[in-house]
Amino acid sequence: MLYVASFSSTLESTLRICKNFLGNKNFSEYQYIDLGCGKGKSLIYYLENYQSYSKYSPIGIEYDHKLFEIANKNLINICGYSSDDFNLILDSATKLNLYLETNKLIIYLYNSFQGKTLDAVLDILEDYHHLIIYIDPAEQFKIQESNYKIIASKKGKYNANTWLIAQKIIDEN
Repeated sequence: MLYVASFSSTLESTLRICKNFLGNKNFSEYQYIDLGCGKGKSLIYYLENYQSYSKYSPIGIEYDHKLFEIANKNLINICGYSSDDFNLILDSATKLNLYLETNKLIIYLYNSFQGKTLDAVLDILEDYHHLIIYIDPAEQFKIQESNYKIIASKKGKYNANTWLIAQKIIDEN
């Protein structure tokens, strides 16, 4: 499988849109989750630029042991973060609900999985207020079929700067 890191410009654009959309007070109530966090770039970017706005430590979930180890090294040894600053988890994205601290989430997906795994993640997310940042949205139709509201999108020159941001609010009645 080809590994492609997130563009910093895409991270900045999408996170800024989420923060502006939610407003500072609401943004602080949301936990950032990178599903398929790879080598940890989006976690590093979030920690450097947005963590001060949030009550919750960001979470990175990666199922590939080698990428998990690289992410851990990048976050701790290279960037100098403490394991108290973030939660890096070696597990399947389909188990994300085991690690959450709140029911308000910003989910970052870089087309890291498709098919049944994406279906399972969307099913789990039904119980949470959330925004999805979906980079290279190969299965955008699943987002639309699941009654998300697309609040922003961009068709970029590359897959890595093509994205959408979608909102799902649960009905608590």
